[in-house]
Amino acid sequence: MSRALTRYGMRDVVSKLYRYRVPDLGIEFVNREYEVETLLQEHIRERGYEHLLVVTGPWGCGKTQFARALAHALDSYGNFVAIYMDLTEQDLSKVFQPLRSRVVETCMEIVLNVLGDVAKVPIQLYTFLRELSKRFRVRGAKVILLIDEVTKSLEKYGVTIRDFVSSLSYKIFEIRDELELEYLYPIAFTSDQTAVQHFLREQGKNMFTYLMWNLSKQATEQLLQKLECPLDYELVWKVTGGNPREVAELRAWRWNLDRYLSAKIGKVLPLIKLAQDLSVENYLREVVECVDCVKPYQPGIQLPEYIVSRRLIEENIVMNIDERFRKLSKIPRGEPWIGREYAFQTPIYYWILKTALETGEKPTPRKVLETIEENT
Repeated sequence: MSRALTRYGMRDVVSKLYRYRVPDLGIEFVNREYEVETLLQEHIRERGYEHLLVVTGPWGCGKTQFARALAHALDSYGNFVAIYMDLTEQDLSKVFQPLRSRVVETCMEIVLNVLGDVAKVPIQLYTFLRELSKRFRVRGAKVILLIDEVTKSLEKYGVTIRDFVSSLSYKIFEIRDELELEYLYPIAFTSDQTAVQHFLREQGKNMFTYLMWNLSKQATEQLLQKLECPLDYELVWKVTGGNPREVAELRAWRWNLDRYLSAKIGKVLPLIKLAQDLSVENYLREVVECVDCVKPYQPGIQLPEYIVSRRLIEENIVMNIDERFRKLSKIPRGEPWIGREYAFQTPIYYWILKTALETGEKPTPRKVLETIEENT
């Protein structure tokens, strides 16, 4: 198989990636070189290998900024046309990226004058790209569409994930041929782990689900340096697991660990109460001892353990990481909060649960930190 980029082309794209500035943090993009190379060198191939890519990962792991940075890096590079669209954004002028790209102005015009709603883009992709081809030269282009929170569109217009996958997975080739594109790769991003369960069931229909993870330890240290974090980097790593949103939240608390931990404890307490009310505290203990003990996500089963499992997944505390996913990131191994099939999305939830279940009391920030110190 041929690759989307040569080694030298990849070097240029990566250098542009690092020039992207993350808006809410006010810093340059932090190391995701491995993910970019994995995506563009292994999974996005030349004509004939197109498929729908669905990318998920821990809530706050950086999927949105990764997608935006990639669109910026590929913008005007060779014959790439890379468009990022955020389906959660209400302001049309901010939906598409890169903002200064001429193609983005064309996209906004199509939404206003043809589709009427940006949420229609994923389900009317043929119309969108046909109109784009009338206004912007895409013949022979390598088109990559980065669609953030695609489930917002499906929910709004009552389209099932099964129908979306079945329709788009085959239309990719029809659209590519009719518009004479070099190739077409739609990449859908979602943090909704309940929706991910449905996407996983549809694999094999020219669609694959990809797993992106939190930042590596080295990249986390780079992020903390850029943010001038005054805390011990090793401790921040043990608490956040490299999750950029958790780091940003910690910074929003002015690096006050006690206040940050109190907020996290507040999120976990209802889960503990649910397990107590259902008399399955022992099940939670099993999950803390081995996260792979989490019961599968089965909405129809009302047994107590399955109810608690659904809450773990729906609240973005635990998620699947099994072999059904193609891995975009390297998953840290040897951590107590990461198993083979499941993982806590960030380690702080693991540490809070462990503290509460071992002491039998409402955890405090101090007790949680003591648990971390005693077990690492």
